[in-house]
Amino acid sequence: MDFGSLMGDHLVANPVVSSESCGGLQELNPTIPCGGQEGSRGASFLLGSRWHQRCRSLRRSRLQAVVDKDEHVLATRRWLDEVVIGYNFCPYAGPTEEARQIRIVASSARSPEGVLEDLSMEATRLPTVAQKSIEPGQPATTLLVCPHVMEWESFDDFRAFYESELANGYIYAEQDLYIVYFHPSYGQGTAEPLREGDVVDLGGDAATVLDTAAGFGASGQPLAKVSLASGEESFIELPVPPDHTEQIVSCAPRPALHLLRTRDLEEANDAEIHRRNTDTIATVGEERIRNKIERCG
Repeated sequence: MDFGSLMGDHLVANPVVSSESCGGLQELNPTIPCGGQEGSRGASFLLGSRWHQRCRSLRRSRLQAVVDKDEHVLATRRWLDEVVIGYNFCPYAGPTEEARQIRIVASSARSPEGVLEDLSMEATRLPTVAQKSIEPGQPATTLLVCPHVMEWESFDDFRAFYESELANGYIYAEQDLYIVYFHPSYGQGTAEPLREGDVVDLGGDAATVLDTAAGFGASGQPLAKVSLASGEESFIELPVPPDHTEQIVSCAPRPALHLLRTRDLEEANDAEIHRRNTDTIATVGEERIRNKIERCG
């Protein structure tokens, strides 16, 4: 088990192609593993497969790709202990950490491509979903800290990498893994809302926005109608700004990518997590929590 319950505070904030009436690609609920949603393996899964093939072709060019005891790892571990576990944002993080099953390492890469290489290698270290029992000390989940990619100081740029290069967390769907991201400025980007006439990139295919008020998807997400390059019309999910609770629980001292086994996400599914986290933030105070995150290093 890992702190997959934090996933309940993550929302999909990017347009993704929907099938027909958009019922096939619903708003991502990360507490539900992708293995249980065949419809969710549409455009995002195809994009993930493409990048997964690219990952396999990458070559190790650095002698030491990740480190496990530098200042960035220590800051992230303090955040895990004092904020995630300390405020009980995820009740599953404590037991997993006590079992020494949370691996935290920092990528030494200074480019998105290098981080992708490190992420691919870390994905191979985790036990497969078929392994039901994990021994104490064996990593069940991994936090890859990414402190050296300069453009990722911008939350928008980091989010864009997650959405396109990591296929909204589904890049390793074939390995039954899902990825969640954290950032010091989570949810505080400056991305402008889509407007009619805007051209959006849908995994390499351009689409023109026709209508930004085209109804709602099966999960209640707002939809926009678009015209594809082929002339066909389809729908995409409009970016949904993260709510206040999500912004705080997804705020970390450094940009980080969290590898999770879908089996653990299913077991960690708890519909009450978001409400409890909202109550905790109201009781403790946002400023106090953010100050503690900043003091982590």
